[in-house]
Amino acid sequence: MSQPVLEQTVKAFSYIRFSTPQQALGDTLKRQSDKAAKYAAEHGLTLDTELKLTDAGVSGYRGANVKTGALGAFLREVENGSVPRGSYLLVENIDRLTRADIVQASSLFNSIIAAGINLVTLTNGEVWSLERLAQSPYGMIEITVDLIRGNLESARKSQLVGDAKARKKQTLIAGGDRSKPYTRQTPAWLHWNDTTNQYELLPERAAIVREIFERTDAGDGIDRIAKDLNTRGVDTWGGRKGQRKADHWRGGYMRKVLASAAPIGSFVPHTTTRDRETGARRDEPMETVVGLFPPVVSEDMYWRVNRRFATTAARGRNARHDPKSIVAGIARCATCGHSITRVSKGTYVYLVCSRANMRAARNVSTILRQSSFAFRLGP
Repeated sequence: MSQPVLEQTVKAFSYIRFSTPQQALGDTLKRQSDKAAKYAAEHGLTLDTELKLTDAGVSGYRGANVKTGALGAFLREVENGSVPRGSYLLVENIDRLTRADIVQASSLFNSIIAAGINLVTLTNGEVWSLERLAQSPYGMIEITVDLIRGNLESARKSQLVGDAKARKKQTLIAGGDRSKPYTRQTPAWLHWNDTTNQYELLPERAAIVREIFERTDAGDGIDRIAKDLNTRGVDTWGGRKGQRKADHWRGGYMRKVLASAAPIGSFVPHTTTRDRETGARRDEPMETVVGLFPPVVSEDMYWRVNRRFATTAARGRNARHDPKSIVAGIARCATCGHSITRVSKGTYVYLVCSRANMRAARNVSTILRQSSFAFRLGP
């Protein structure tokens, strides 16, 4: 197809997407970038360098690149006029743009074309625009077939991966070969040792888990335990594989540790389904795999603590008391955004930033002054 003569001021935007982090280790990023640069140079386009239109490790099948990714950011720039009509969007193939079902995929394609953007698929050099489709409306059949093909390929891959995971879970439940890791995404106090071919405890972290259980079993509250860890300056966990590391210990995390089956060495695999309309994920627990991990605490202690947290109702001396704070679960600290907690000091009651109350702030006294106030109970 012959290309129009273009002015140097016409901009081209290179959109790059790949689904898995492993692909970043290969040549996919360079290959897609080089194709875009070559096309822009050959057709007199100015390749934009301001918008970073790369969705690395982002799915085009479930539309994450449109909902929260770089492609969605580009579409918003088109909508607000920052990307002018007549600009070019360069993609390696149409399935880099989307692999969603045909309704979503065709809606995305149509919205780009309707906004006056020229969509180029670099592998075959096709240019899709309002002018082309007006002259050759049967072109919609061609692009629709390509969109359907991309979706069906991803659906098949998703099914194959899902079936493989299901077989792996069933083998694990049946007590099959455990010389290879079922998963490397372990609880924070565990890791897989490639030399010994088994899961092993991280001693310092396992000691913290043991302390949490022992203190809870002795009657300490989870918030008190978290506060003590913060006061002692115990480093939080997380930060692996891009995970955000918490800035301080919280009672909520204590509860997750106590509720997990991993401290007694058990693992609960789940089956995952998604709602066809909303895409919402639903995890259903399968049969518990006993003895997959090395245990941290005894089963007797674990079940004693577990029974204590089997209900969310008030326990102990608080069971008969009415709630004292009308802002519980609603108020947030204006300084850091954390929740507000109620602290009683004799005849005074303070509403304090939970982060400051956990002794996690660098300058606790400053945050207390900024994010707390007191009122007196009674006359």
